[in-house]
Amino acid sequence: GQHQIDNLKNAKDGNVMLNDHKKGLATTIKQTSNEGNIQVQGKHVMKEVENSGKINAIARKFDDEGNEVKLMLLL
Repeated sequence: GQHQIDNLKNAKDGNVMLNDHKKGLATTIKQTSNEGNIQVQGKHVMKEVENSGKINAIARKFDDEGNEVKLMLLL
């Protein structure tokens, strides 16, 4: 759903996933400190980020109307 987090701290071996939502709902994180792994997909917002780990932004799963997006692999 629609959430707000003031401070998110992800430890060295931690994993955080922010997945896309069919209705476009998102999480807003004011301050993020990442030493582990974060994967972001969708309309999520991370305002202030301190990163010594890995952050992966991946393509959305749904379009703005909530339809599943088809991805094409080009070789």
